[in-house]
Amino acid sequence: MNHSKTWAERETPIDRDLRTTTVARTLWPGMAGTVALQCTHGEQLVCVRYRHDLAHTVRFTTIELLVDEKRIRIRPQPDRIYGVRIDWQEKDLTQRARASGGVWDDTQKLWRLSGKTVLQLGIGHRIRQR
Repeated sequence: MNHSKTWAERETPIDRDLRTTTVARTLWPGMAGTVALQCTHGEQLVCVRYRHDLAHTVRFTTIELLVDEKRIRIRPQPDRIYGVRIDWQEKDLTQRARASGGVWDDTQKLWRLSGKTVLQLGIGHRIRQR
């Protein structure tokens, strides 16, 4: 192995071939063809992909694994509108939302507020992804 090359400069046969492959099929856990890999990787298995190298007529089997899971906070964009949960008992916050131009969305049971208002009120953690 040539150790004088950087990691990005190294090219193994698999690296070269995977760049010229197309995904032929994606299988989700529980489907036929995933059982053995599911036994090995358990809940971390996201999917199995069969890739075909059209130049060399080779099939590669690749897997996608879940390696980490963390909650993220959405940083509201000032010019976007967000659905925000404000409980009916929170009268002061409701009044402040209404005074800032917020609109109650009865179908979604959320307040529609601009990102600027969400930031001003400090309620970014209440944004709902609906």
